[in-house]
Amino acid sequence: MTTTLLTTLLHISDLHIGSLDPSTGDATISPTVQIGLDNFPLFDGLLGHHAVGLRALAEFVADLRSRDEQFQILVTGDLSRNGDADELALARRFFESEIDLIPPNGDYVGLNAAGKIIAIAGNHDHWAGLPVPIGAPPTNFYHYFIRSLPATRSFPLGKHGHELTLIELDSDADVRPNSIQRAWARGSFCSQRTRDPRTGHTSCQDMRQLQPGHVQRYDAGAGSLSATASDYSHLMWSHA
Repeated sequence: MTTTLLTTLLHISDLHIGSLDPSTGDATISPTVQIGLDNFPLFDGLLGHHAVGLRALAEFVADLRSRDEQFQILVTGDLSRNGDADELALARRFFESEIDLIPPNGDYVGLNAAGKIIAIAGNHDHWAGLPVPIGAPPTNFYHYFIRSLPATRSFPLGKHGHELTLIELDSDADVRPNSIQRAWARGSFCSQRTRDPRTGHTSCQDMRQLQPGHVQRYDAGAGSLSATASDYSHLMWSHA
């Protein structure tokens, strides 16, 4: 049986883009945090990006664009390291155009994907612009994620009447700024129960089972998801 590729979705999460170290292009890390990372390498990348990772992602997207110009990018949270407005602005420029990784040397890297980005906030994007998880979200947060959630977004798949609907959730919607949940990165979003009647979800427990439906191939290594055949594809996205 022959299948027809309807769309390609590139799923990106947890870039944790921070302020740039002009000598390396990595996120700036304080000496104290660096000592912690040296002793606990498991957390490397949690408090800042690496330039090599941003370069690799840009190369991957450029290769994908050469094969499929109609792809969409889904960003499921933690664009920034600390929720700082400058970090969020830098992340947006990286996604939509390019950033100079080693200013002022003109070492530009980016996805150049303006108009192809669907982004929701993660728990790091709720931080107060400081390298600690607790604290109220900065007011600038809503300038970058101004879309009221939960929300649905639909776009056509191919040329045969198929449609893909995304349900966008904020998994930290019910987390208080100074709570243990915020400190331990435990999401809470009962208030985000979707208003879309097609989901059939009626409880918070149901909503925690977030997974793609009606999708025949998921390439976890490449981070891309391709929907191949269905009359209605229904995906629910939340930061994990």
